[in-house]
Amino acid sequence: MSCLKADSFHHTFFFVTKFNFFFAAFVAQAETLDPDVIFLQEANFAGSYARRLAEAERAVAEGADKPLLALSFQDEQHGLVAGAFNLLLRTEDGGRHWRSVAASLDNPKAAHLYALARRGQTLLIAGEQGLVLHSEDGGVHFQRSALPYEGSFFTAAVEADGAWLVAGLRGNAYRSRDGGRSWQALSEVAPVGITAATQDTRGRLWLVNQAGEVMTPKGDHALTTLARTTAQQPGA
Repeated sequence: MSCLKADSFHHTFFFVTKFNFFFAAFVAQAETLDPDVIFLQEANFAGSYARRLAEAERAVAEGADKPLLALSFQDEQHGLVAGAFNLLLRTEDGGRHWRSVAASLDNPKAAHLYALARRGQTLLIAGEQGLVLHSEDGGVHFQRSALPYEGSFFTAAVEADGAWLVAGLRGNAYRSRDGGRSWQALSEVAPVGITAATQDTRGRLWLVNQAGEVMTPKGDHALTTLARTTAQQPGA
C-alpha cells in the first residue's frame, strides 16, 4: 500500500497558485500504523498526487503561455474558457478572477480542449484524441462520454431538440440523442476537418470545414453541403 511520510495529522492540503492556476491535493483521514507514516486510503493516490504536483510545478514554471481555444458564458458573471493541455478556467465575477477546474475532468493525458457548447445547464467539451466531456449542472461536474472514434474534435453543439453533436478531424461527425450513451456517425461530405458549428435563430445547425464548405445535418445519418466558398481555397 502506498504511504506518505508526515507528522501526525488526518488531512493534508497542498496548493499551488500562480497565473490563476489552482491545484489541490487532499489526503483523507487514514489509518496510522506508525506515528510518522500515514497510509493512504486510495492505492493510486500517490501516483495521482505526483502527477498533479508535476503539472502544477510545470504550469508555474512556464507561466501563462497556454493558448485559450474556446469560451462559453452562462450569463454576464459565470463562464468558462478552455484551452491547450486540459486548461479549463472558471469565472464567477464576470472575468475579474479565474480559477482552474481542470482537476475535475477525466482527462489523464491532458488532451487539448478545443470546443465548448452550452444549452441551458447542459455543457459539452470536445477535444483531441476523441475526448468528449459533458455536464448536466452547468459545468460543476463533468463525465466522460465514450465515442467510437479517437481522432480530434474541433467543434461541438447542443441542438435545439437536445441532441449533442461533435465534429472534427477528417470530416468525422457524431450525434447523440440519449445524453451521450450512444453516438451515430454522420457520413462526411468531404474527408477534411470540420472546424466550427453554430445555430441560427430557428435552431438550424450549420457547420463549416477546411475545404470552404457550409454544411447542415440531413436526418440522423449524413451531412449535406449547402454552399461552397472560394475565399480560402489556394489560388482563388
